[in-house]
Amino acid sequence: MVEEVYAFVHNPDNSSEWRSGLLSVKYPDGARAVGTQFIEVRKFMSRQMETTLEITALKPDRKYVTITLSGPGPDEVTLSFES
Repeated sequence: MVEEVYAFVHNPDNSSEWRSGLLSVKYPDGARAVGTQFIEVRKFMSRQMETTLEITALKPDRKYVTITLSGPGPDEVTLSFES
């Protein structure tokens, strides 16, 4: 079950289903590894904005951490998965 949830969350095609206001996620060449930078496009208060993020930790089926490099506000997000 944890593997299925992790796979769903880690798939950028599913991001808008569980993250409010998110329109798209753009990974370069589909790469998703530590050090990968990617762009999220969101709609907030009738405005569309892009945020550049970087994956800083990635443990398949266990943990996914990103930091904001540019865009609205600094942020670090840690997603942990367990049974």
